[in-house]
Amino acid sequence: FSTRGGIIDFFPLTSKNPLRLELFGDQIESIRYFNVNTQSSIIKINNYTLPPPREFMPPASANCHYHTLVDYLPQDLTVILNEPELIEERADKFQEELNDIYEKLERTERESLFSPSSYFVVWQEVYDSLKTKRLINFTSSPQGEIKDHSLKQIMRGEKVCEFTFDGQEISSYLGNLDLFTKDLKKIENEKQNIIILTRNGGRANRLGEILEERGIKRFTLGKLEEYPSSESIIYISYGYLNYGFKLPSIKVIFLTEYEIFGKKRDRRYKFTKYKSEPLFTMLDIVPGDYVVHIDHGIGIYRGIVNLSVKGVKKDYLLVEYAEGDKLYVPVDQFNLVHKYIGIKDKTPKIHRLGGVSWGQTKRRVKESIKKLAQDLYNLYIARKRIRGYAFSPDNNWQQELEMSFPFEETYDQIQALSEVKKDMESPRPMERLICGDVGYGKTEIAIRAAFKAVLDGKQVAVLAPTTILVQQHFDTFQERMNSFPINMDMLSRFRSKNEQKKIIQNLKEGKIDIIIGTHRLIQDDVQFKDLGLLIVDEEQRFGVLHKERIKKLKESIDSLTLTATPIPRTLHMSLIGVRDLSVINTPPEDRFPIATYLCQRDDKVIIEAVRRELDRGGQVFFVHNRVRDIQKVARDLNNLVPQAKIGIAHGQMAEEQLEDIMIDFLEKRYDILVCTTIIEIGLDIPNV
Repeated sequence: FSTRGGIIDFFPLTSKNPLRLELFGDQIESIRYFNVNTQSSIIKINNYTLPPPREFMPPASANCHYHTLVDYLPQDLTVILNEPELIEERADKFQEELNDIYEKLERTERESLFSPSSYFVVWQEVYDSLKTKRLINFTSSPQGEIKDHSLKQIMRGEKVCEFTFDGQEISSYLGNLDLFTKDLKKIENEKQNIIILTRNGGRANRLGEILEERGIKRFTLGKLEEYPSSESIIYISYGYLNYGFKLPSIKVIFLTEYEIFGKKRDRRYKFTKYKSEPLFTMLDIVPGDYVVHIDHGIGIYRGIVNLSVKGVKKDYLLVEYAEGDKLYVPVDQFNLVHKYIGIKDKTPKIHRLGGVSWGQTKRRVKESIKKLAQDLYNLYIARKRIRGYAFSPDNNWQQELEMSFPFEETYDQIQALSEVKKDMESPRPMERLICGDVGYGKTEIAIRAAFKAVLDGKQVAVLAPTTILVQQHFDTFQERMNSFPINMDMLSRFRSKNEQKKIIQNLKEGKIDIIIGTHRLIQDDVQFKDLGLLIVDEEQRFGVLHKERIKKLKESIDSLTLTATPIPRTLHMSLIGVRDLSVINTPPEDRFPIATYLCQRDDKVIIEAVRRELDRGGQVFFVHNRVRDIQKVARDLNNLVPQAKIGIAHGQMAEEQLEDIMIDFLEKRYDILVCTTIIEIGLDIPNV
């Protein structure tokens, strides 16, 4: 259950959907079922009987027949305890909390309560039971040592005895592969076993290629369960492990991609690719729906009727047109009738049966389609004549960068990246639009494309509409490529005039590989030595003049556009083929859905929501779309939550002032930002 002001949500064990109670003081105003994903209401109800939180309420006489989970474990089971001393400490603390709660309730409850000892066993009893199984203790404070047991026997659990491993943490190489391979050779000479775990077999093979290229020849690739018992071996396999560690007593070192590349990866989860479904079927059309007959136009579906025509009874779809005209369509001609799909909440105009307007509409559409087809044909002919630069296939450096990505790529990310690389390796200039929601991984695709271009000696320009976005992109690109010899800079008002002059000169001389900037990048005085890729973020936020300059800049080079909300013209160009389109619909694994609540203004709800966010160390956007009284809203909010630091941002501010405030918020100098919809500029502030 959860509570927010005058709202209580709870999800009973016996219900398919959760329920929401809306309170007015101590009175219940409404009870309704709601969808747990969309938060939308399903149906109102008048009453509900809340079942107990347990499926079974045992009598007191059953206490002597209780068993623990350990009692049901098979005798030959291998049990692994991570830091048993900490487990014991937590278990004792839990027992103390139970006893405290029991004592407080016993003084206030009228009915007698069962003591915690009736339901819970102490940790020592559990531990004594576990010692009868195969027990392996992992601890950083060793109490014993391992004797006469090979790594292979330990991993397979062939010995029935208690092991205590003196595990130690391993520092990350942060992507410094030169230092990593140097240490690898040193560890190998010390006759230690090194096991390197990657996410999958393909990544294990790529890591093997990287090591081989760097002079490491003595290693083995295989499954973890096939680990050989030979001494002094580097074994590359795949599997899931949070972090690497070493066991000095048996000379074994486990490494993961985190220790090598310096980025912790999220655990891999399987994803399902869903097949598309038809827009509608016959069952989707209900009486009252607007339908379109291919020969007669838009009408209203009134249902299925049974008519006798020349002594033959058949079912017909009844469609009503203007002036009460009716059309009976045999069910075997259902393919001629389609459900009307138009602008939501806008009533379409009903055609007159036998009228000329529908025919005129169809003729106009046909002429438009012919013109579009001709334009598209001319476009493809023109594009085929243009010759661009065909980038080289991926090399080991590209693989190293991609393996250092700290998250699991989604299906759509992998698909989009494959399409981008295919375009870049083609001699025809790339013109691709990447469309995806905020946080879906568009920037990572841009980083990999930019890196691929730089590896071929080309320069890359990244264009963003605001100084803040430029700074964020610059920080992100630098963080991802800090292990590689790539020169990167940014061009915005954060650079002085002298610095800008020097940056422009370096660009002209080819000393900068990747430049990230605002529209300052497309001014006449900016020239490149060998520009190969242009990346534009949120192109719809640039003005017409800027877009014309961008168009001239990308005439013969590869172009990649990123957007979360494409304007109709940009999307239209993608759909007709002027731009190739990649859509990222798959959210990152385990990403929490956005919970949206619609309610009347309530100071208690605001205080509770803001305090919860601040208590977790987060920040808050407070959106108010009227500039004239935004100052008053900020003052009222300050009275409600006086401990919070509050900033104000809106579109009527001077550009530099607005950007300074947004950067202060980004750097956590403000807890709450009272703002207009100016926040739609695509900022990446995961702390909010």
